[in-house]
Amino acid sequence: MAFNNLMIQLVCEARGLLGNAPTAIEFGNQTFRAKGNKLEEVRRFLTRCGATLDGSELTAIEEAYRRGERDRLTERFFKAIGFEGYDAVDVNSSHGSLIMDLNEDLRSRYGFERRFDLVTNNGTGEHIFDQAAVFRNAHELTEPGGIMIHCLPCNNYINHGFYQFSPLFFMDLAAVNDYDILKITVGASSGEQTGFISRELPSVFPLDGPRLSLDDLLQRVSDRHLMRYLVGCLENVLGRKPGKGPFLLERAVRGISRRHPKSLVSAILRKRGAGAFRRPIQGRYGGENIEIDDLRESYEPSGTR
Repeated sequence: MAFNNLMIQLVCEARGLLGNAPTAIEFGNQTFRAKGNKLEEVRRFLTRCGATLDGSELTAIEEAYRRGERDRLTERFFKAIGFEGYDAVDVNSSHGSLIMDLNEDLRSRYGFERRFDLVTNNGTGEHIFDQAAVFRNAHELTEPGGIMIHCLPCNNYINHGFYQFSPLFFMDLAAVNDYDILKITVGASSGEQTGFISRELPSVFPLDGPRLSLDDLLQRVSDRHLMRYLVGCLENVLGRKPGKGPFLLERAVRGISRRHPKSLVSAILRKRGAGAFRRPIQGRYGGENIEIDDLRESYEPSGTR
């Protein structure tokens, strides 16, 4: 998996919210790929956030990368920006990763019960068949109050892995598990993004598309004829279907995809409590749409139970 410019930004933003000497674990052993002047941007960003930073080590990482060295550069990067502990999980030991199968429950299969301040799922989950296991493992590995980062394929990654994802997946995942949504964006590995950013993030890398609301992220994206688009805009103005007319998500995503046809969806989520992991149902099929009371209750957002 590539620890690319987009993931570098997401980790730095999460780092700005974590205390001193946090710990991190990643799904998949990550190959470091910082393009352009990204590490200089990291220096400026983390200095602005007041986070611990080893500038000389960042320079050494940059020089090693330019020489073509790759071994454990991602681990060195985490430690250079103040992480005290770093691990990765994969089916081999490349880059020093722990050998475990993410299709399995890591606690019951391997007795792996450690918890971390940051858990990342960067370009890994789509290659795992059992998606419930992936997101349950992320939940259980995260300390209450800790942060999860998911960065996964969204569009045009045909045959890259088993799955592609949408923003609404992370919204419903967060609702049923009582996560704070700090950021959900659609973007590219280059670091360009458009989407939702919580005001709790103290300082963020700039968006390359418009800043959207969570309601905007629920809109469908599809090929629309001009007349249908104009009718939608008119209905929005008249108040018949408020929020549907501008198709803000569609326009934002297309703005990114013109430059980068392969898009990624990213989410920064904070685990608020210590409750067990719960599988979500897509919101539009929940609520009163479920006719049996106990079944309906099993999918209610944590804050409503």
